[in-house]
Amino acid sequence: MANVVNILAKFGVNIYKNAEVYALHQSDMQKVVDEKCAEGTFYDFNSYLEDGELKPITSYVVDKSDECYYMVFHEEYGGVPLYNDNLGYKSIKDLTIFHPEITAVYCSDGLVGLSVDQYRKIEKITQLIPPEAAAQVVQRKYANVMGIEKIEFDKLELMYVITPNYIDGKINIAKAKMIPAWVCTIRKTGITVNKQTGCEEPMADKRRIIIDAQNGVEII
Repeated sequence: MANVVNILAKFGVNIYKNAEVYALHQSDMQKVVDEKCAEGTFYDFNSYLEDGELKPITSYVVDKSDECYYMVFHEEYGGVPLYNDNLGYKSIKDLTIFHPEITAVYCSDGLVGLSVDQYRKIEKITQLIPPEAAAQVVQRKYANVMGIEKIEFDKLELMYVITPNYIDGKINIAKAKMIPAWVCTIRKTGITVNKQTGCEEPMADKRRIIIDAQNGVEII
């Protein structure tokens, strides 16, 4: 993993903490390949390169040498990590915007695959509201919601969060930008009413609220 991190550093990509590493074993990959072959969805990409047509493969034997590690890295800018979940914006027709992703494939031959998606514009941090102010925004959000008795904060982190950009009144995904935000992980507890029985029941719900760290407005 250190080799991959060093390669990324040469291109100016900084990694936040440790990568997610998945070991892909021969038997596990063979099982997936067999399922895909049976479905007719395992394709020969060499045929696509030769004549532009994807042709399904009916059988394929995974070799021991195909075993590898699949790594997922998370970026940081100036010590601030990038939020790594996908965001669906309900205000713009449930559009899902994907965050930049870095993946690598490492096997006995060394690094055999590296994908770096780093095309988002980074908003430079000029001013920040304190975390206490972000917490107050969250508290106000649920202050008058019936049934909620308590809001507890499990985590409150400063992160870069991807947001849509508007050009001439229209959303432009290609020019989406990363802005600093307070990502609040909270637990709501209280009482809810069972729709089937009509009886009151204890309620516990965990969720994330994302607050723009520059103006204190909830992003989603």
